Amino acid sequence: MILAMIPVVLAPIILVSRKLKSIARKYQDTVAELSSESEETISFIEVVQSYTREEYQQRNFATSLDYTINTGKLRIKTRALLVVVVICLIFGGIGTILWVGSHDVLAVTLSPCQLSTFIFLSLICATTAMSITEAFSEIQKAVGAKQRIFEFLNIEPAIKDPENPVKLISNNCGALTFKNVYFSYIPQKPVLQNISFAVEPGKMLAIVGESGSCKSTIVQLILRFYDVQQGGILLDGIDIKNLNLADLRNSFGYVGQDSVVFFSFGLSKYLVW
Repeated sequence: MILAMIPVVLAPIILVSRKLKSIARKYQDTVAELSSESEETISFIEVVQSYTREEYQQRNFATSLDYTINTGKLRIKTRALLVVVVICLIFGGIGTILWVGSHDVLAVTLSPCQLSTFIFLSLICATTAMSITEAFSEIQKAVGAKQRIFEFLNIEPAIKDPENPVKLISNNCGALTFKNVYFSYIPQKPVLQNISFAVEPGKMLAIVGESGSCKSTIVQLILRFYDVQQGGILLDGIDIKNLNLADLRNSFGYVGQDSVVFFSFGLSKYLVW
Protein backbone atom coordinates (compact mmCIF):
# COMPACT_ATOMS: atom_id res chain seq x y z
CA MET A 1 0.00 0.00 0.00
CA ILE A 2 2.91 2.35 0.76
CA LEU A 3 4.31 1.75 -2.71
CA ALA A 4 0.89 2.58 -4.16
CA MET A 5 0.91 5.90 -2.24
CA ILE A 6 4.27 7.04 -3.64
CA PRO A 7 2.94 8.18 -7.08
CA VAL A 8 -0.02 9.85 -5.37
CA VAL A 9 2.35 11.88 -3.20
CA LEU A 10 4.94 12.62 -5.89
CA ALA A 11 2.48 13.78 -8.57
CA PRO A 12 1.32 16.97 -6.76
CA ILE A 13 4.90 17.67 -5.63
CA ILE A 14 6.10 17.66 -9.24
CA LEU A 15 3.17 19.74 -10.53
CA VAL A 16 3.37 22.40 -7.82
CA SER A 17 7.18 22.47 -8.01
CA ARG A 18 7.04 23.37 -11.71
CA LYS A 19 4.78 26.27 -10.85
CA LEU A 20 7.11 27.24 -8.00
CA LYS A 21 10.09 27.22 -10.36
CA SER A 22 8.51 29.73 -12.76
CA ILE A 23 7.38 31.95 -9.88
CA ALA A 24 10.87 31.87 -8.33
CA ARG A 25 12.35 32.94 -11.68
CA LYS A 26 9.83 35.76 -11.93
CA TYR A 27 10.61 36.85 -8.37
CA GLN A 28 14.35 36.97 -9.09
CA ASP A 29 13.69 39.17 -12.13
CA THR A 30 11.51 41.61 -10.17
CA VAL A 31 14.09 41.89 -7.36
CA ALA A 32 16.84 42.59 -9.92
CA GLU A 33 14.75 45.28 -11.64
CA LEU A 34 13.87 46.89 -8.31
CA SER A 35 17.52 46.95 -7.22
CA SER A 36 18.59 48.44 -10.56
CA GLU A 37 15.91 51.12 -10.40
CA SER A 38 16.78 52.15 -6.84
CA GLU A 39 20.53 52.19 -7.62
CA GLU A 40 20.01 54.43 -10.65
CA THR A 41 17.82 56.84 -8.72
CA ILE A 42 20.28 57.14 -5.83
CA SER A 43 23.33 57.40 -8.11
CA PHE A 44 21.77 60.15 -10.22
CA ILE A 45 19.81 61.90 -7.48
CA GLU A 46 21.06 65.32 -8.66
CA VAL A 47 19.51 64.76 -12.07
CA VAL A 48 16.25 63.60 -10.50
CA GLN A 49 16.12 66.65 -8.25
CA SER A 50 17.11 69.07 -11.01
CA TYR A 51 14.06 67.98 -13.04
CA THR A 52 11.84 67.82 -9.91
CA ARG A 53 11.02 64.18 -10.61
CA GLU A 54 11.15 63.04 -6.98
CA GLU A 55 7.41 62.26 -6.76
CA TYR A 56 7.47 60.46 -10.10
CA GLN A 57 10.40 58.29 -9.01
CA GLN A 58 8.71 57.59 -5.68
CA ARG A 59 5.51 56.45 -7.41
CA ASN A 60 7.53 54.36 -9.85
CA PHE A 61 9.49 52.73 -7.04
CA ALA A 62 6.33 52.10 -4.99
CA THR A 63 4.70 50.38 -7.97
CA SER A 64 7.75 48.19 -8.57
CA LEU A 65 8.00 47.42 -4.85
CA ASP A 66 4.34 46.37 -4.65
CA TYR A 67 4.78 44.11 -7.66
CA THR A 68 7.88 42.54 -6.12
CA ILE A 69 6.15 41.99 -2.79
CA ASN A 70 3.10 40.44 -4.48
CA THR A 71 5.34 38.12 -6.48
CA GLY A 72 7.13 37.14 -3.27
CA LYS A 73 3.82 36.47 -1.56
CA LEU A 74 2.73 34.30 -4.47
CA ARG A 75 5.95 32.30 -4.18
CA ILE A 76 5.39 31.79 -0.44
CA LYS A 77 1.74 30.79 -0.98
CA THR A 78 2.70 28.29 -3.66
CA ARG A 79 5.33 26.78 -1.41
CA ALA A 80 2.87 26.64 1.49
CA LEU A 81 0.32 24.95 -0.77
CA LEU A 82 2.90 22.33 -1.66
CA VAL A 83 3.57 21.62 2.02
CA VAL A 84 -0.14 21.42 2.86
CA VAL A 85 -0.85 19.04 -0.01
CA VAL A 86 1.99 16.77 0.99
CA ILE A 87 0.98 16.75 4.67
CA CYS A 88 -2.64 15.93 3.82
CA LEU A 89 -1.64 13.13 1.45
CA ILE A 90 0.90 11.62 3.82
CA PHE A 91 -1.19 11.66 6.96
CA GLY A 92 -4.28 10.71 5.00
CA GLY A 93 -2.36 7.70 3.78
CA ILE A 94 -1.20 6.86 7.29
CA GLY A 95 -4.80 7.13 8.53
CA THR A 96 -5.91 4.79 5.75
CA ILE A 97 -3.17 2.30 6.67
CA LEU A 98 -4.16 2.50 10.34
CA TRP A 99 -7.83 1.90 9.50
CA VAL A 100 -7.09 -1.08 7.25
CA GLY A 101 -4.53 -2.46 9.73
CA SER A 102 -6.98 -2.19 12.63
CA HIS A 103 -9.52 -4.29 10.72
CA ASP A 104 -6.79 -6.85 9.97
CA VAL A 105 -5.89 -7.00 13.67
CA LEU A 106 -9.53 -7.56 14.62
CA ALA A 107 -9.75 -10.25 11.94
CA VAL A 108 -6.58 -11.82 13.43
CA THR A 109 -4.83 -11.66 10.04
CA LEU A 110 -2.29 -9.18 11.44
CA SER A 111 -0.71 -9.00 14.89
CA PRO A 112 -0.65 -5.72 16.92
CA CYS A 113 3.16 -5.86 16.87
CA GLN A 114 3.22 -5.99 13.08
CA LEU A 115 0.75 -3.13 12.86
CA SER A 116 2.85 -0.99 15.23
CA THR A 117 5.97 -1.69 13.20
CA PHE A 118 4.13 -0.84 10.00
CA ILE A 119 2.87 2.49 11.42
CA PHE A 120 6.35 3.34 12.75
CA LEU A 121 7.88 2.76 9.31
CA SER A 122 5.10 4.82 7.71
CA LEU A 123 5.88 7.75 10.02
CA ILE A 124 9.57 7.53 9.04
CA CYS A 125 8.56 7.61 5.36
CA ALA A 126 6.27 10.59 6.02
CA THR A 127 9.03 12.54 7.79
CA THR A 128 11.43 11.79 4.95
CA ALA A 129 8.87 12.91 2.37
CA MET A 130 8.42 16.22 4.23
CA SER A 131 12.17 16.79 4.23
CA ILE A 132 12.30 16.03 0.52
CA THR A 133 9.50 18.53 -0.09
CA GLU A 134 11.37 21.29 1.75
CA ALA A 135 14.58 20.51 -0.09
CA PHE A 136 12.76 20.39 -3.43
CA SER A 137 11.26 23.84 -2.79
CA GLU A 138 14.70 25.31 -2.08
CA ILE A 139 16.12 23.62 -5.17
CA GLN A 140 13.40 25.13 -7.37
CA LYS A 141 14.13 28.55 -5.90
CA ALA A 142 17.81 28.15 -6.69
CA VAL A 143 17.04 26.90 -10.21
CA GLY A 144 15.10 30.10 -10.93
CA ALA A 145 18.08 32.21 -9.88
CA LYS A 146 20.52 29.95 -11.75
CA GLN A 147 18.69 30.38 -15.05
CA ARG A 148 18.87 34.15 -14.72
CA ILE A 149 22.60 34.03 -13.94
CA PHE A 150 23.39 31.74 -16.86
CA GLU A 151 21.44 34.01 -19.23
CA PHE A 152 23.93 36.77 -18.43
CA LEU A 153 26.93 34.45 -18.59
CA ASN A 154 25.86 33.14 -22.01
CA ILE A 155 25.59 36.58 -23.60
CA GLU A 156 28.08 36.79 -26.44
CA PRO A 157 30.09 40.04 -26.47
CA ALA A 158 29.71 42.14 -29.61
CA ILE A 159 33.42 43.04 -29.57
CA LYS A 160 35.58 39.93 -29.98
CA ASP A 161 39.16 39.03 -30.77
CA PRO A 162 39.76 38.36 -34.49
CA GLU A 163 40.17 34.73 -35.52
CA ASN A 164 43.76 35.36 -36.68
CA PRO A 165 45.01 38.40 -34.71
CA VAL A 166 48.07 40.32 -35.82
CA LYS A 167 50.77 40.24 -33.17
CA LEU A 168 51.63 43.69 -31.85
CA ILE A 169 55.35 44.01 -31.15
CA SER A 170 56.26 44.76 -27.53
CA ASN A 171 58.27 47.91 -28.36
CA ASN A 172 55.72 49.35 -30.75
CA CYS A 173 56.09 53.01 -31.69
CA GLY A 174 52.54 53.99 -30.78
CA ALA A 175 51.57 55.91 -33.94
CA LEU A 176 47.79 56.35 -33.89
CA THR A 177 45.75 57.24 -36.97
CA PHE A 178 42.04 57.86 -37.54
CA LYS A 179 41.07 57.46 -41.21
CA ASN A 180 37.63 58.70 -42.30
CA VAL A 181 35.93 57.32 -39.19
CA TYR A 182 32.14 57.22 -38.95
CA PHE A 183 30.38 56.08 -35.79
CA SER A 184 26.84 56.11 -34.40
CA TYR A 185 25.28 54.76 -31.22
CA ILE A 186 21.90 54.63 -32.96
CA PRO A 187 21.68 53.50 -36.61
CA GLN A 188 21.27 56.31 -39.12
CA LYS A 189 22.21 58.92 -36.47
CA PRO A 190 26.02 59.34 -36.68
CA VAL A 191 27.80 61.18 -33.89
CA LEU A 192 31.19 61.10 -35.64
CA GLN A 193 31.46 61.74 -39.37
CA ASN A 194 34.58 61.52 -41.53
CA ILE A 195 36.99 62.02 -38.62
CA SER A 196 40.67 61.88 -39.62
CA PHE A 197 43.77 62.76 -37.62
CA ALA A 198 47.14 61.30 -36.68
CA VAL A 199 49.11 61.27 -33.45
CA GLU A 200 52.82 60.74 -33.95
CA PRO A 201 54.95 58.85 -31.39
CA GLY A 202 56.10 61.12 -28.54
CA LYS A 203 53.57 63.82 -29.42
CA MET A 204 50.59 65.07 -27.39
CA LEU A 205 47.13 65.77 -28.74
CA ALA A 206 44.32 67.63 -26.96
CA ILE A 207 40.77 67.17 -28.22
CA VAL A 208 38.68 70.15 -27.15
CA GLY A 209 34.95 70.51 -27.57
CA GLU A 210 31.63 71.15 -25.91
CA SER A 211 30.05 68.65 -23.55
CA GLY A 212 28.50 65.85 -25.58
CA SER A 213 30.76 66.40 -28.60
CA CYS A 214 32.00 62.77 -28.36
CA LYS A 215 35.46 63.43 -26.98
CA SER A 216 35.17 60.39 -24.70
CA THR A 217 33.70 58.40 -27.57
CA ILE A 218 36.95 58.79 -29.49
CA VAL A 219 38.88 57.26 -26.59
CA GLN A 220 36.36 54.43 -26.31
CA LEU A 221 36.75 53.70 -30.01
CA ILE A 222 40.52 53.51 -29.63
CA LEU A 223 40.14 50.90 -26.88
CA ARG A 224 37.47 49.08 -28.92
CA PHE A 225 34.69 49.45 -26.40
CA TYR A 226 32.78 50.12 -29.62
CA ASP A 227 33.61 49.45 -33.28
CA VAL A 228 33.46 52.09 -35.98
CA GLN A 229 30.85 51.71 -38.73
CA GLN A 230 33.07 53.08 -41.48
CA GLY A 231 36.72 54.00 -41.83
CA GLY A 232 39.45 52.63 -39.63
CA ILE A 233 41.66 53.26 -36.62
CA LEU A 234 45.30 52.26 -37.08
CA LEU A 235 47.96 51.58 -34.48
CA ASP A 236 51.40 51.50 -36.06
CA GLY A 237 49.70 51.00 -39.41
CA ILE A 238 47.63 48.02 -38.19
CA ASP A 239 43.84 48.24 -38.04
CA ILE A 240 42.93 47.77 -34.37
CA LYS A 241 40.18 45.31 -35.42
CA ASN A 242 42.97 42.94 -36.41
CA LEU A 243 44.67 43.14 -33.01
CA ASN A 244 44.09 41.02 -29.94
CA LEU A 245 42.00 43.02 -27.46
CA ALA A 246 44.44 42.39 -24.61
CA ASP A 247 47.43 43.56 -26.71
CA LEU A 248 45.55 46.64 -27.84
CA ARG A 249 44.34 47.74 -24.42
CA ASN A 250 47.66 46.99 -22.74
CA SER A 251 49.21 49.57 -25.07
CA PHE A 252 47.20 52.40 -23.50
CA GLY A 253 46.77 53.95 -20.07
CA TYR A 254 43.14 55.02 -19.66
CA VAL A 255 41.99 57.62 -17.11
CA GLY A 256 38.27 58.29 -17.33
CA GLN A 257 36.30 61.43 -16.45
CA ASP A 258 35.05 59.92 -13.20
CA SER A 259 37.64 58.59 -10.79
CA VAL A 260 37.00 55.02 -9.66
CA VAL A 261 38.39 53.71 -6.39
CA PHE A 262 38.32 49.98 -5.69
CA PHE A 263 38.15 49.77 -1.91
CA SER A 264 39.48 46.22 -1.90
CA PHE A 265 42.78 47.50 -3.34
CA GLY A 266 45.64 48.84 -1.29
CA LEU A 267 48.11 51.43 -2.61
CA SER A 268 50.62 48.77 -3.63
CA LYS A 269 47.96 46.91 -5.63
CA TYR A 270 46.90 50.14 -7.35
CA LEU A 271 50.47 50.78 -8.46
CA VAL A 272 50.66 47.29 -9.94
CA TRP A 273 47.15 47.43 -11.41
